[in-house]
Amino acid sequence: MSAMNGLSKKLLIVWLVLVVLVIGLVLCRTNIWKGNSDLKIGIVANDGLALVNISPTRRMRNYWTIDQKISLWIPGGLGWYESGKIKRILMSEKKENLAKDIFIYNFGVIPDKVVWLTGKDSWRSDLVMFKNFGLLSYLKYKVKGESLIYKNEEITDLNWNFDEVAVRDFASSNLINSDVRVGIINSSGQNGLANFMSNIVERIGLTVISVETDTEQNNTCVFKISNNLERSVELSELKKIWHCEVQSNGSDGNTIDIVFGSKFSEVLKYSSYVRTQ
Repeated sequence: MSAMNGLSKKLLIVWLVLVVLVIGLVLCRTNIWKGNSDLKIGIVANDGLALVNISPTRRMRNYWTIDQKISLWIPGGLGWYESGKIKRILMSEKKENLAKDIFIYNFGVIPDKVVWLTGKDSWRSDLVMFKNFGLLSYLKYKVKGESLIYKNEEITDLNWNFDEVAVRDFASSNLINSDVRVGIINSSGQNGLANFMSNIVERIGLTVISVETDTEQNNTCVFKISNNLERSVELSELKKIWHCEVQSNGSDGNTIDIVFGSKFSEVLKYSSYVRTQ
């Protein structure tokens, strides 16, 4: 009888260890925020879009609510729709994967996570935070995030002073003091593509020093980088937006030239941005 009790205790201990390991794995997989870097959240809701940046470096929580009447561009050929209609459009077209690109190409913000909500203001509820970011990130937010200054701003116009506001509130904290300089080269044959991409690069926090059009069309998207930038945070951030081929430009400086070719433009369906402007 004592032998059976001993075996039961051992099995119970093994079971408890397995449970703890499983819980630990789940917590690690859902932990998307370390608590010391920016956490950018894109919100797609029934009442429109919103953006959140929890930034310990700025000591700020910036919350942008996008006016429901603002027209935003959906890449991939879907065209322009009012913010308040985008959730319904993406779900009806089964194009939920385009949500991240909407935030990138309209606001120059790379969300770490896109959440789908009934109302955009519900993002701060404990249930939403726990469900979407996991226990560890939720606890870090309660300890660190809620002590940051909270600023709510309604975006009603993407033209007046918007670039300055975007850099101030949402540019990546690890880029805004970077000495890396970026050149944009339009090799797609599509007019205006270089200026469009330049705005995005500057909004994420990098400095663009040249915008050019290459008369010889290229078919691909290429990062031409200085030799010492292969493992740089600047290249890593750019790779979050574009999956381009990486080539050395043969220099030892601090430059990245981005070449946007015709195939890139076709996949993006940039023509749907231009023709309906």
